Amino acid sequence: MFLVSLLELGCSAGLNLFCDRYSYPQLDYKAEDVKIEFAWVGPHRPAAIKPPNVVSRKGCDLNPLNLRLDAEFFQSLSYIWPDER
Repeated sequence: MFLVSLLELGCSAGLNLFCDRYSYPQLDYKAEDVKIEFAWVGPHRPAAIKPPNVVSRKGCDLNPLNLRLDAEFFQSLSYIWPDER
C-alpha cells in the first residue's frame, strides 16, 4: 500500500482529485464513480491493482464554470470527446 496526497490547480470537476475511485476493468480494479476502459499495450499486463491510500485531497479553480448559465454549460460539453457517453 502506498500513501498519496492529491493536489490540483484548475480542477477538472474534481475528476483528478478522485482518481482512486475510478474503475479499471482491464486491471481487475473496480471502483464506484468513473469507468476507464483501454486496450493494454505492452509485453506484460500488470496483476490486479489495489487503490492508493489517499491521505488528502485539495484543489482549486480560479475560474470555475457556472453550469447554470447556458453559455458555460455548453462550453463544458465542448470538452467531452464525441465518442464518450
